[in-house]
Amino acid sequence: MVDHTVTLHIHEGPGDHPDFPLEESGDEIPAEFFFDPAGLHVRPGETVNFTIHNGLHTVTAFHSKFSEPPFFTLPDRVPTSNGFTSPPMSVDDSWLYRFTKQGVYDILCLPHLELGMVMRIVVSGDDNVPDDPYGPLPIPNAGAVLGAPELTPENIVNEGSVPWADLSL
Repeated sequence: MVDHTVTLHIHEGPGDHPDFPLEESGDEIPAEFFFDPAGLHVRPGETVNFTIHNGLHTVTAFHSKFSEPPFFTLPDRVPTSNGFTSPPMSVDDSWLYRFTKQGVYDILCLPHLELGMVMRIVVSGDDNVPDDPYGPLPIPNAGAVLGAPELTPENIVNEGSVPWADLSL
């Protein structure tokens, strides 16, 4: 049984955030790469269906085992000792993941991490809102998304989900 759906997108041209993402040089990239919603509250035991709208993507936990030194090193930003990742997926593919452990899960798309394609899932009961245990993320575009005030665990739980378009970037 699927309890929630998250769609992975690439939006060419001006999107909801026309000045995002930026290249290291400070130039704008003419597309947005995003999960929608960008923030989601789920209860322990619920299943999320990640589906691909367009492009080639993964659904990957921020976990050091998915690092690719010297290109990038991922911090552990999930409450489990083991990370998870989908296989690479393209248009109309989907992948299911059942969240069982409470906490804050920061998730990324491996091919598009540098472009800020990240999201946050908060797994908790109704009255249990975990704090953000991670702090700032030192990857500029991804850090901007996960640092958006709309993606605090408290706001995600209060809202239930936070659409990409609602982020202050």
